Amino acid sequence: MDVLFVSSSMGGRFPQRDYHVCRELVRLGCRVRVVRAFNPLVGVFGVLRFRGVRCKVFSGFRAGVVALLLWPLVGEYIYDLVEWKADVCRDNWSGFRRVFVPLVDVVERLVVRFSRLVFNAGRSFVHPCLRGFAGKVVFAENGYSDELFDPGRYDRRSVRERYGVDFPLVLYVGKLTPMYAKYLVPVIEAMEAVRGRFPDAEFWIFGDGPCRGFLERYSGRWGVRVKGYLPFERVPEVVAMADVGVNAYRTESLKLREWLAMGLPVVAPLGVRFPGVVNCEWRKEEIARSIVRIIEEGVRVRVRVKLNTWGDTAKVILSTCERLYGAG
Repeated sequence: MDVLFVSSSMGGRFPQRDYHVCRELVRLGCRVRVVRAFNPLVGVFGVLRFRGVRCKVFSGFRAGVVALLLWPLVGEYIYDLVEWKADVCRDNWSGFRRVFVPLVDVVERLVVRFSRLVFNAGRSFVHPCLRGFAGKVVFAENGYSDELFDPGRYDRRSVRERYGVDFPLVLYVGKLTPMYAKYLVPVIEAMEAVRGRFPDAEFWIFGDGPCRGFLERYSGRWGVRVKGYLPFERVPEVVAMADVGVNAYRTESLKLREWLAMGLPVVAPLGVRFPGVVNCEWRKEEIARSIVRIIEEGVRVRVRVKLNTWGDTAKVILSTCERLYGAG
C-alpha cells in the first residue's frame, strides 16, 4: 500500500513516534513516502509533490498545519495526534510567546475537525478537545522496539561493571526542555533524602536541550550527574544497569514502555497510570519515599503485561488505512 507520511520531527537526535512508525510500515511492505514538515513551507512543497497518494497521514502539529493549509488542494487526510501542542507550548514557552498559545490551540482543533480520522497515541489519556470527535478517533498507541529493548540481550552485572556502577542508580533519559526540567528539579531535590538512606546513590540525567546548562548547576550535588546526549542504540544498556527510572512529565513519555519492557521500575506523577509505574505526588518528599522503597525492595521483574510494540502500532495504522482506502 502507498502511504504519504508527513512528519513534524523526523530526523532529529531523539527518535520520535514518526520514525518508529514509518520504519515498521516499511517492514510491513508499505511504500512509504516521507515528507519532513518541521519547516511547514518545505512540507507544503513535499506534499504537493506526492498529492496523488490517496492515503495521507500527517503526524504532529507542524504537519497538521500543512494538512490544514493544503486541504482544499489535496483533499482528506488522517491526523496522527502525537501530543496536544498547546499543552506543550504552555509548558515550554515563556514571556511574550505565551500570547500565541490560544492560537495554537485553535489551529489544532481545526486540524482535527477537518481530518477524516485521528490516531490517538495512547489509551491512558484522551485530550478533552477530542471528546466531541469520538467517532473519528482510533487508538494507535505508542510502542517500544522489542528487538532493541530485549532484557535478555543485556547482562546487568557486566554492564554495571563496565560503567563502574556499584551503587543505587536513578535514571532519566530524554530531552532537556523546560517542560521536563521542571519535573526533574523535584527529583534532584529528592536525592538529598535518598542519600540519607543510601549515601552513595546517584541520579544520572542523559539528554540534551535548552535546559541542560540549568540542570548542570546541580551536578555533583546529592549525587546528580548530567551526562549529556546518549545515542538511542545505547539507551537499553543504561536502562539495564539502573535501579529506578523517572518519568519526568504529567503524561506517559515515549521512553516509559522501553524502561518497563526492560524490567526497570518507574516513578511517575499521579496522572501517569500504567502497569509497573509507582505513582506519587510530585513533591521531593514523596518522590524520595518512592525511590527509597523501590531500591529497598531491590527487585527487577519484567512487567507482567502485554506492552504494545511499534510493530503493533504500525499494524493498527496500516489496517485502518487499508479499511479506508483499500490495500492497493
